[in-house]
Amino acid sequence: MAFMEWKDSYSVNVVKFDVQHKKLFALINDLHTAMSTGKGKDIIGGVLSELINYTKKHFTEEEEAMRFFVYPELLSQNREHKKFTDKIIKFQEQYERGEKSISIDLMFFLTDWLKNHIMISDKKYSAFFKGKNV
Repeated sequence: MAFMEWKDSYSVNVVKFDVQHKKLFALINDLHTAMSTGKGKDIIGGVLSELINYTKKHFTEEEEAMRFFVYPELLSQNREHKKFTDKIIKFQEQYERGEKSISIDLMFFLTDWLKNHIMISDKKYSAFFKGKNV
């Protein structure tokens, strides 16, 4: 059983963004599985690389849609996305310096992001985009 299971309650009702959010679930589950078997340090570099690529693609696409449809909370989303990106870059720098305990910190950070950003901030745009037939 996965550490973080996708449920319909996580859906923002925009298929493209749900698919991208599911990628984040997969990364969290991969990291958790590796940590559970003592191999967290073996995959952390790959997870961080994927997270950096994920943030570039996902945040760009989300923000482009928000700009196009004039989403009223775009600036708030931009700020949250920047904080996430900055934090992932810091984790990457820690990893490159050889710091040992970042996998646990990264796991807490990512699960908190799911609970607080996707379930609160992103959920706010669900009805907005639905009203725009997205």
